[in-house]
Parts: sequence; C-alpha cells; structure tokens
Amino acid sequence: MAFVKRNQQQQIIAIYMESGENHREELPLNSDEVSHFLKHLAQETPNYLDLLQSDLEFIRVIDDLIEVLLKKKIIAITDFPKPVLAKMMTRRGIRDQLSPLTEIIHTDSP
Repeated sequence: MAFVKRNQQQQIIAIYMESGENHREELPLNSDEVSHFLKHLAQETPNYLDLLQSDLEFIRVIDDLIEVLLKKKIIAITDFPKPVLAKMMTRRGIRDQLSPLTEIIHTDSP
C-alpha cells in the first residue's frame, strides 16, 4: 500500500510508504492512479532513476570509507552523533545479515 498526497485538482502529487499528516489516503501500489503518477514521473524526470541508482552505489562507497577510517583509527565511533550512529548500526546489521548472499550475488561489474 502507498499513501498519497493530492493537489486541489485531486491529482496525486506525491507518494509515501508511511502515513503522514498531509498524506493519509491509502491506495494499492498497483492502482491505476499510482501507476499513472509513476509513469508520468519517469517521463518528466528521465535521469531521476539514474540519480537514485548512483546514490545507492555511492552510499556503499561511504559505508566502506567509514569502515576504513574506523579501522585505521582516523575517526572513532564516538565521533558520530547518536542518531547517525544508530543509522550506521542498523545498516551494519542489515549488511551482516545479507553477507552470505553477497558471496552468491556480486553487485560489482566485472
């Protein structure tokens, strides 16, 4: 399910995965309206998906860089604010859980 925000003409202008103050209306992800919005978004912003993919790849680079800096003791885990540390620990936990899969599925290009 998706939560949508509409303009005054009742057109979907944003989609969220969680309910919020301005987006409480719930629609199935496969609804015609949601599909139309996503197709329109892709046509209006053709480079948007490329940017998202680039962001995902760059996040992995930053994760690895932080690990190297920590191992070399250039930075300490206590240097990070608590909210950042919580996010880092969550990501590390997820990556650790997925590590057996990374031996099977390689994300790097040959």
